[in-house]
Amino acid sequence: METATMNQELGQEPLIDVSDLKVTIHTYRGDVKAVRGGGVSFSVNAGEIFCIVGESGCGKSTVAQALMKLNPSPPVNIDSGRIIFRGQDLVPASERDMRGIRGRYISMIFQDSMTSLNPTKKIGKQLAESLRIHNKIERSQIREKTVELLKLVGVPSPEERINQYPYELSGGMCQRVMIAMALACEPDLLIADEPTTALDVTIQAQVLELMKSIQRQRGNAIILITHDLGVVAQMADRVAVMYAGEIVEKASCDDLFANPQHPYTKQLLAAKPKLNQSRAQQLTAIDGAPPDLRDDIPGCPFAPRCPWAMERCRHERPATTVSEGGHSARCFLLSDEAEDEQ
Repeated sequence: METATMNQELGQEPLIDVSDLKVTIHTYRGDVKAVRGGGVSFSVNAGEIFCIVGESGCGKSTVAQALMKLNPSPPVNIDSGRIIFRGQDLVPASERDMRGIRGRYISMIFQDSMTSLNPTKKIGKQLAESLRIHNKIERSQIREKTVELLKLVGVPSPEERINQYPYELSGGMCQRVMIAMALACEPDLLIADEPTTALDVTIQAQVLELMKSIQRQRGNAIILITHDLGVVAQMADRVAVMYAGEIVEKASCDDLFANPQHPYTKQLLAAKPKLNQSRAQQLTAIDGAPPDLRDDIPGCPFAPRCPWAMERCRHERPATTVSEGGHSARCFLLSDEAEDEQ
């Protein structure tokens, strides 16, 4: 049984509950409705790994940054919705309030560690910053704590590394440092935005296993943003599939791979190369391109690319159909099947 269902049965409140979130980016070429439709809704429980998966440009990172209110306003604006974290709505929270939450209760691992780390500061100083701000650790203890954090994430010779600059470390080591920084204050929620970008396959596997191992030890929740279904299969308890700024399907990881329901999810899984695929077989691709999020989309945003699309899909918005086990998807094919069964 998945973590979310277990927590509901035990009467536990989710760690973070996002409902009807909409985000617009104001640009000189028009307003981009980056998170749109009926709004993005999901919840994450303590100790759970929740993955958000989808193509580049579907709004995954915008959602992640909105949870910590990292998007600059203007040009980015949260139009509506609620982000309830530990009983507090973060949407109306002031910048001062958010500074007390970021790093201490919610931390983020950014996509590119080589550009996220400050090239002019030594690793030790960057690790010590959040410790000084949030934990108020005495100066004499900071070195000991930073060395301990680097050991936790598997950085060799940590006593030497704290005196090095980011450019002196490999990409994999920089990513480990980013994870150490995110874990410094032992946050309840860790947001990882494509944490294995630009890393080779071997290092990717090591970083993901490290994150999962630390999550088991500390019991924190993880929201993992990715476009890699292999990462989803390895890491996730539950999955949300995003397309064109909205969630089109949510399910437990096992259910999603065993029984994908939305046409977009089916197409994503079909496009993944298979180990037994011969050289003569062509890779499957999803025809067309995602819609321009500056435009109004009256119907299903995937309709122009969907091989099963009906005329109504282009003009009407499908409702969300929830099946047994909490597996939900937004598609007319599913709602029609549900009506037929009745």
